[in-house]
Amino acid sequence: MRLRTPDSPRALGLVTALLVVACCLAVGLAVHDDGDDTRSSENLAFVDQQATETVLRDTQQIVPQVFSVDAGRVPATRRAARASLIGDAVTQYDKLYGPFLVQARKNGVTLTTSPHSIGVLELSESHGRVLVLADQSASTADGRSTSGAAHLELGVQREDGVWKIASIEVL
Repeated sequence: MRLRTPDSPRALGLVTALLVVACCLAVGLAVHDDGDDTRSSENLAFVDQQATETVLRDTQQIVPQVFSVDAGRVPATRRAARASLIGDAVTQYDKLYGPFLVQARKNGVTLTTSPHSIGVLELSESHGRVLVLADQSASTADGRSTSGAAHLELGVQREDGVWKIASIEVL
């Protein structure tokens, strides 16, 4: 099959303009989805300030309670974890912090996690992803200490009006 080119520059310009318009329409239709579920796919983190602030506030409260361990308050940390973690986060937390909780009690180890930046990456009415940048410092009963940064991506889920951690990924 051989394409025939227009004979005049004016016809060539018209064909080019039609192709540009057709491409723009195709791109516009691909980008704009008029499906029935537009609300469910909308990222509320960018449009709903109150919902975003609620997730930030809840995460700001949960992180130090669950990811900090005081040798004399291990049972309180475990209770905070049970109240704030659901789903995969329970197993992930046990793998990450279970051994540390045992060591904290046995050896007087203390770990303090202080979030300094929290950002909401994605948010719907019931689920979200949150990035937490925190400072961590650990000390032992004999006076040794260390500190460093912790970067976490937390999957959060709203349950009974409260945001809970549903997954933990150390970055």
